[in-house]
Parts: sequence; C-alpha cells; structure tokens
Amino acid sequence: MKTKIKNKLIIFLILFLTIGYIPLVKASTDYAEQRYLQKWFYNEGNVLFSIYQTIIVSVGYDYLLSNNIITTESGFLSGTAVDGNVSNFPFEEYILLIEVNWYKNGSLVQHITSFDYPPIIYDPDNVACLGKYYSSTLNLKTNYDTWKQTGTIEVYAPETLNIYNYYSVTNY
Repeated sequence: MKTKIKNKLIIFLILFLTIGYIPLVKASTDYAEQRYLQKWFYNEGNVLFSIYQTIIVSVGYDYLLSNNIITTESGFLSGTAVDGNVSNFPFEEYILLIEVNWYKNGSLVQHITSFDYPPIIYDPDNVACLGKYYSSTLNLKTNYDTWKQTGTIEVYAPETLNIYNYYSVTNY
C-alpha cells in the first residue's frame, strides 16, 4: 500500500517538474500612439479658413515570447486624420506611410519603407491608412540591448496653403 502511494507521488513529482520546464509561448502586441493637432489653412473665395483636426500616428509590432526571448512576427504603421472643427472637409487629404525604423543600442538595424495594405473600414469623416510588414529577423529585449521603433507618416492636403506635414511616433 505504501509503495503504491510512494510510486504515485514519484510519478506526480516527475510530471509536475517536467511540465514546469516546458517553455511557454505567448503572443502579444506592443505599440505606441501619438496625437497631434493639425491646423490647415484653406482659401475659398478669397476667404481664409482655419480648420483643425487631430492626427493619430501608431507604430507597433506583433511578437512571440518564449524563454524570455521576444521574436517579432510582423509590424505595423498607421495614420488617422480625425475630423476636427468642421463636419465636411472642403478639401481632400491623403495619408502616406513613409517609414519604420528599428534601432538597437542607438544604431539603425532595419529600415522599412514598403507595406502591405490590409482593408480598412472607411468613415467619410476620417481618413485612415494602415500598413503591415512581416519580419521575423529581430530578436528583441535581451538583457543588454536597448530597442527603439520609430514610425513616420505624411498627411497631404494639396488644396490647402500648408499642403503637407510629417508626423512621427516612437515605441520604446
């Protein structure tokens, strides 16, 4: 009787210790977002209008975490021009995705300028652009490295007096 209990206890301990050493894999997303106030100057019929709106820039990446090593799966850069102080903008505007840069210990290690464009649900009062890129070459957040990701977009409104502006965001 005692040997059966002892054997079960030994099997339980072996299983418990074995399961405790299986590496856990966790998928997640890390991103940063920055908001800017944009003031457009628009001339209509010799009258100069000031139109305000919020520009939102986001940069981030999807990753897998296993044994304290983070491996990037994909990344994204997005820009949104949210309707401001007028409900129907009198001019067209466009969002262009410029670049994503990865820095390791202050040195540039990856420069991305081409993106896939997944479909977006369009709102007539907002302009949005989302780009994804796929890269499994970066292993992040080791004990001795400092990583930084930056993203830049351009908001382009050719009918305005100030025509365009660049916006950036940094993800630490």
